[in-house]
Amino acid sequence: MKKGALSKALQYVKLLKDGSFAGTFFRVRPFKKIPITFREMTFMDKILLHSCCAPCSVYCVDTLRGEGIEPVSLWFNPNIHPWTEYDQRRSTLLEYGEKERVEVHILEDYGLRDFVRAVAADIDHRCAHCYTIRLGTAAKYASEHGYEAFTSSLLISPYQNHELLKAVGETMAKKYGVELLSIVNTYMEEKQLERPEIKKVFVPVPEEKVDTKTLSFRMYKDGMSLEEIAEERSLTEGTVFTHLAHFVKEGELDLYELISAEHAKRIENLLRKYPVEDLPSLSVLKDALEENISYNEIRLIVDLYRTTL
Repeated sequence: MKKGALSKALQYVKLLKDGSFAGTFFRVRPFKKIPITFREMTFMDKILLHSCCAPCSVYCVDTLRGEGIEPVSLWFNPNIHPWTEYDQRRSTLLEYGEKERVEVHILEDYGLRDFVRAVAADIDHRCAHCYTIRLGTAAKYASEHGYEAFTSSLLISPYQNHELLKAVGETMAKKYGVELLSIVNTYMEEKQLERPEIKKVFVPVPEEKVDTKTLSFRMYKDGMSLEEIAEERSLTEGTVFTHLAHFVKEGELDLYELISAEHAKRIENLLRKYPVEDLPSLSVLKDALEENISYNEIRLIVDLYRTTL
């Protein structure tokens, strides 16, 4: 996203502030909730802010900082698709974090396949499952990394079920022994303010032009398998393999991430039987090798063999 688009997002969301925010903090305990104000909670140095995107995070960050609380942003959103949208949101959050000096933690897990499997059988309750995964992960991360409280930028979105969000958040807070901070939700309800039209934040900008090989490589480095990349991009696994093979040749990807050491050795041993300037065709090599060794594997080793001799 261009800097101009990010600036417009920041300017738009900042218009929501009226100068004296007093939200409600819910201290989650096994049998009761005790509402207390932000101003009574300024002893807390940092809280974990689950961020769905940069524009929604801006108001949360500004509000918390205005009350003397420093948020640390956590990116974990396996429900976002397609991958290009996921990548753009994550990149913009990192850009925002660098610009505004917000610490951003990235959980590199593009788990769309698992998410879809989980909600497909009960599509009417997909929101509850989505909130449970995202807020549950945030609460667990907060607990494991020493944060006393967590919250989510989802709480300012006009497109979310806020009652369900709070219920799930409180359940996850109780489960992991942390506290849920309701940032904008309570304040906006008390002041009877309309929620921002967040969709206005996303102004049309030209998409970054990324060549197809690089896009597959980025997805692979983000933890997706060849099968998942192929499905997401409507390509064959062979095509994705070819994309990644390019980065093996460039030295940016380890050979043995694409091919087993055993297969590589068998192909190389076969190639050594021929002069490098007179190697047989791929089909001849394939016939001489085990059936489970693919054409793509042979092609990759042949290319490397030629360039290293």
